[in-house]
Amino acid sequence: MPTPYVDWTELPADRRRRGLSPQAVARALVSAFFGAQHSSDVHGRTDVVDRWAESSDLLFHAVRAQGELDA
Repeated sequence: MPTPYVDWTELPADRRRRGLSPQAVARALVSAFFGAQHSSDVHGRTDVVDRWAESSDLLFHAVRAQGELDA
């Protein structure tokens, strides 16, 4: 994993869904981030913020602990 993203594995256990590996969550988020950038390249990166917003909203919702979903 690229050095700047290594700390993403420190996602607090109480903020992520029970049973999810912090390393797996971090890898999925980093992959989504890089994927959003590469997909946006097709459009001259004019939509990179929108592509990342779509990806991160979906992924953060998927990994968030149940109590966090209600907040």
